[in-house]
Formats: sequence, C-alpha cells, structure tokens
Amino acid sequence: MPVHDSRTNDVSSQGTSNLLYAAAYAGFVGSGVLAMFFLLRDSLLGSPLLTPSILGAALFGPGASNADAAIRIDWVALASLVHVTLFTGVGAPFAYLVHRVEPLRDSVVMMSLGLFAVLGIGIVSFDALVTPGLLASIGPLSILLGNALTSSAMAVFYVRAFADEPVPAEIGR
Repeated sequence: MPVHDSRTNDVSSQGTSNLLYAAAYAGFVGSGVLAMFFLLRDSLLGSPLLTPSILGAALFGPGASNADAAIRIDWVALASLVHVTLFTGVGAPFAYLVHRVEPLRDSVVMMSLGLFAVLGIGIVSFDALVTPGLLASIGPLSILLGNALTSSAMAVFYVRAFADEPVPAEIGR
C-alpha cells in the first residue's frame, strides 16, 4: 500500500504554481514587448495604435483592412488581451520544457528559435483560418520582427526564471 506523504504534494503543488506563474509572466513579457514594438513602429509611421486596431477589427469588427482602419481603444484593449492569453498559452509548454530539460536553461538562442517557430506557425495558421488578410494588412516583415523580439524576450525570461531552480528528478525513480 502506498504511503501518502504531504511533503510530496506541497513540492509538486509549488512546482505547478511556479510553472503557471512563469507561463503567465512570460505571456505578459511577450505581449508587452510586442506592444512596445508596434507602438514604436506605428508612431514612426504616423498612426500610433494602428496595428492593434487592425487586429481588433479583424477579430471583433468588420475585418482587417489597412485603408479604412479606425483606431478604436476598445479593439486595442481586446487585441492586447488576446495577445497576453495566446502568449501565456504558447509559453506554458515552454515553461515546462525549461523547467524539465537542463540544456534548455543554458540556451537562450535555442529557446528563442523554438518560440519563434511556434509563434510563426501560429500567426500564419491564424491568418489562414480566422483572419484572412491580417498578415498583409500589418506587413509580414513587421510581424516577423515582432515575433523575433517577443520570442527572444520570453526566452530570456524563462532562462533567468529557472536558472537557480534544480531540475526535477525523473518521475518513477
């Protein structure tokens, strides 16, 4: 008969909450970096907040169109909320990987490339399935650069967040 040890539950509960915290925090880091990038880009082009308005229009309004996009703060807020949610969802498996796989803790580049690939596949799939024309409205080069900055920021956060934490022993040992 297995013996129940309350200390084991506390440790696994703490590990789970640390992973959830890391995933949520990385979602905020990633979406914050992306928001700052597009705010700077849009400001330099003379239309601050245009990109999140285009995303908001694509998701919650008539569709993505650069020509007639009106800047609406409600769409900006909703687009920001969508980014935080999606980056948290994408970041959760990466938090688990960095937590469990020691070589990933030493490689910001490897982690960043993995996140970049997932984000790239995600935006292309999202454009094809949910919001056709979004990539063209925002610009593929801007999206690539934004995803590169986002994935790098999230990778740096993960590597630093788990740097001092011991790698868990294999399950079943």
